[in-house]
Amino acid sequence: MCILIDNLSLSGAMMIATKLKEFTKNETLMQMPSLRMSENTIEVRTLKELKAIAQKTDFAFIVVGPELASALVNEEVNNKNRNASKSVIANYVEQIKNNEWVQGASTIMMDTNFNLADGQHRLFAIIQSGQSQIFMFRFNVSYETKLVVDTGKNRSVTNSLQMEKFSHSSYIGGATRKFNHYLKNSGNMNNIATKLTTQSAIKLINENPKLKEITDYIRKNKTDCKDYGNPTDLIASYQILSKSHAIGSDVFFQGLIEEKNTINNVDYHEFFKSLRSHLRANHERKQVNPHLRETITFYIMFSAWNHFIQGKTTALKLKKFNASSAFPVIEVYEN
Repeated sequence: MCILIDNLSLSGAMMIATKLKEFTKNETLMQMPSLRMSENTIEVRTLKELKAIAQKTDFAFIVVGPELASALVNEEVNNKNRNASKSVIANYVEQIKNNEWVQGASTIMMDTNFNLADGQHRLFAIIQSGQSQIFMFRFNVSYETKLVVDTGKNRSVTNSLQMEKFSHSSYIGGATRKFNHYLKNSGNMNNIATKLTTQSAIKLINENPKLKEITDYIRKNKTDCKDYGNPTDLIASYQILSKSHAIGSDVFFQGLIEEKNTINNVDYHEFFKSLRSHLRANHERKQVNPHLRETITFYIMFSAWNHFIQGKTTALKLKKFNASSAFPVIEVYEN
């Protein structure tokens, strides 16, 4: 198979060669006939033609026009990708129209099932600009490679979870990151900034199936708990408390969100009323740094949990939290 490209300068050709070497250490690949250049240009117009190329090589340089770009962003092959960003597309369109786009320097990736793995923003830009551009195509990309792709518009853990068809990806992604911080920092929820890779996030979710149940529960009741703080803080808190006692955490959150205040014929009304009041007050402190607000949410929830499992039905009283405050240690629920 031969890809023929014209109007390509020597510097452009060298850039393409350099780009290709980034993807493989097999330098003999650079000698493959499929990389010959000619005065002619071949534009691949259909997915059928592109699939034929993918069956013969893992790398190729393709001239992509609006017709092929439209086919590649169609749901047939673009069914496991994040939502496209209009601002990123607009920026790429401007670059193309101003002749600032470097031919052959950008990559489009297709996975082993011929699904688009990376490059949808560039393809949308081709469609909107109406101009053809040269791209390096990398075919037969593995599942593991898809998870760590970080070209074009950077992918967050939430983006990757969305691509993997996780329900409510923004909720479960944020909550998983905070749950991971809890595990990595011995329960200290100050400065929640522990990084989490996509692979680690998926592993953590699979190891803790209740995370999905909790996420669905908070989403279902989001109207009732909208004044209690960031939903991901509530999901992460619920997950953390469930590790202490799953049934106890269910009862605790039903009391908080569904206002089921009578437990085993004991009235917890004053306790849950005060907990809601503390959470609302923290949520309404708009002048406070949002990162401090989320830390205080966990401080309130952990303190309330320890109050609750001791069987106390009285209103929750809390000391003012600051950076030097000791973080409450989650106590184990005992029947």
